[in-house]
Amino acid sequence: MRAQPRRRGLLVAVVGLVVVPIIGKAQRPARVYRIGFVSPTSRGPRNDAFVHGLRELGYVDQDNVVLEMRFADGRPDRLPGLVADVLGLKVDVLVVGATIGAQAAKNATTSIPVVFAGSSDPVAGGIVTNLARPGANITGFSLAIGDGFAGKWLELLKETAPDLSRCAVLWSSSNASAARFVREIELAARALNVRLDVYHAATLSELDQDGPAIARWLATAKKCTTVYCQKIQVCVCCSNGLRALRPSHRTGGRAR
Repeated sequence: MRAQPRRRGLLVAVVGLVVVPIIGKAQRPARVYRIGFVSPTSRGPRNDAFVHGLRELGYVDQDNVVLEMRFADGRPDRLPGLVADVLGLKVDVLVVGATIGAQAAKNATTSIPVVFAGSSDPVAGGIVTNLARPGANITGFSLAIGDGFAGKWLELLKETAPDLSRCAVLWSSSNASAARFVREIELAARALNVRLDVYHAATLSELDQDGPAIARWLATAKKCTTVYCQKIQVCVCCSNGLRALRPSHRTGGRAR
């Protein structure tokens, strides 16, 4: 939990590095520069923290900068249109969330500076050529998850619940790194002698299709369950409750 403020600070700092040379040292710039912000999720604490961080650095919306913010509300198919909308406003820098947001921005512009946040593997996602020298007009903050990292999630869960014998993973192929994560979790499951059931949903419609099956799985499971997903908001839960699928697929229990 403590890593989140640091990540927000790093993101704001990167945006500051892009904006500062544009604005210069003047207290009030001759023109007000525009910062685009496109998120694959809904409006929430993350974008509020971003706005607050900019304010702490002296960049105030509708004063010395203008923020153009758009939200895909968990629908990746909306991202290209939202990015195009913001770029059409002639922003001076574009901030995007996650790998899919960065991909949409990269496909849309080669001239406007792009700063991405929270990409699990920007190299595998085709966003940058390498982490040390991203190149072109794009840079950002990578989670830089190394080989074997995803297996640690299951290892930690096993340590928390030593009698864990069954686990489920929900993943999305919309993220280029997710397939590797699943393979690493599968390896960890075999080593830990844990039965692993894997579900896939790249879109909300696919999530709707798999939702009832997952709900039935949760209703019959006896041990804690971890559900992992990229770009669809699903959280860790236990056998008697699913805290964040689509509401129609909740089991009615309470997550422990």
